[in-house]
Amino acid sequence: MAIDEDEIPSERFIDQPPSCIEFCPADASIFVVGTYKLEDRKERSSPEGTAAQLRSGRVELYWIKKSAQSTGFGVSQCIDKYDFPDSAVLDLHFRPQDPTFFAVCTSTSQMVFFRLEMVESEESPRLSIRHLGSCQIGEDDTVLATAFTWEPRRDTHLLSFAVAFSSGDVKLFGLSERDFQISSEVSIDQAHSLEAWTLAFAGPFPRTEKEIMLLTGGDDSILAFHSIESGTDSDCVIAVQLFQDRKSHTAGVTAILPIFETNYVHLGTGVFVTGSYDERIRVFTLEESPPYRRSMVAELSLGGGVWRLSTLLQLPCEEVGRDHVCSVLLLASCMHAGVRIVRIARRLSRNISQEAYTWKIDVVGAYTEGHESMVYGADSVSVRRLTDHEAEYPGDTDPLLRSGNQDNDDDPPRDFVIVSTSFYDRKICVWSFHYEGAAVMKVNLEFDSVDSHPNID
Repeated sequence: MAIDEDEIPSERFIDQPPSCIEFCPADASIFVVGTYKLEDRKERSSPEGTAAQLRSGRVELYWIKKSAQSTGFGVSQCIDKYDFPDSAVLDLHFRPQDPTFFAVCTSTSQMVFFRLEMVESEESPRLSIRHLGSCQIGEDDTVLATAFTWEPRRDTHLLSFAVAFSSGDVKLFGLSERDFQISSEVSIDQAHSLEAWTLAFAGPFPRTEKEIMLLTGGDDSILAFHSIESGTDSDCVIAVQLFQDRKSHTAGVTAILPIFETNYVHLGTGVFVTGSYDERIRVFTLEESPPYRRSMVAELSLGGGVWRLSTLLQLPCEEVGRDHVCSVLLLASCMHAGVRIVRIARRLSRNISQEAYTWKIDVVGAYTEGHESMVYGADSVSVRRLTDHEAEYPGDTDPLLRSGNQDNDDDPPRDFVIVSTSFYDRKICVWSFHYEGAAVMKVNLEFDSVDSHPNID
């Protein structure tokens, strides 16, 4: 499939402010953008008779293509779009178990479901966004669904996910895949006293496959931990708040990213990273059995509020002298500070008497010049996947993994195409990042001392 543009630009302005972005797992060259536009404030009927803020939005489909630009790649014109005349899009994710299926949550407390597919046209087949259905997940459509995450345990007959709301509530849902009707719903009322901004699942825990942990963050600066356990009935879910961390963050908690053990990454189980309005990124370790002791092991200021985090590259562990070093690269959307690429590394130092862990966060890349306002979204794909991807979309019967989950190769990629978006200037930027890899790491592996962080009560 070809996009008819002589020279595809590496920057493109769009009609509405972009709020979120994600690459399609089934095709490395395709990404979807969600938008969020504030309309003029008008009176609308409400129980209190107050003015309600009207919003609109859409989902837009784009294609990354080789270009004569300095980055080597550019962004196409919008291929297809779906409009929301009465609500805005706040979050967007493809479903891991179904890589052409994605959902968005909206400012009117709805979940809306889509599929990317090929449709016949007069000239040639074209890629399109097909609207599948929607579900009202909140009783009050003036409450925003701010973020959602897919539940990691596979269920053959339910769409399972958790949603954060501007009311501070968090809810877990199981929906029928056939008609998107709610089959199960569990509320964690007032999980936060102010807006709940982010959430992420961790687990299942080794001691039981039925239990996972849900981490949530809010504008109240609280990082909350909830136990989610399946009951005897497959549709039954029990949610219990275990504890709250009120000490670690000095402003709202806006991003949570668990770092899972893989063939490449051995940072340890129970490792997760948070971002905050206080401009700091923090690394925590969490015991996966009661009493769930947790510790903050590293933190670093990134110069702007850390709105979203995603995994860029998982690096094989290295032996450096007698020490063992494991690292992961993350992509951070830092609002007014643009985009940062950070490396999180854990160094295991061995000596005759003991073993000791040292953690380090450092910035290895940044992009600011293309954006003139808040960066709320960014995602990445390896150049290797773009150049090797020859399958006609969406014909992959065995879809490739996203670069963020590691290219399926013993030699990790070093070159990436990154798409980042800025809000008020309504801009999509395509840029490249090259990570030198082991050779550079070995000369830069001098670890600065970090503050000792005790267990958090």
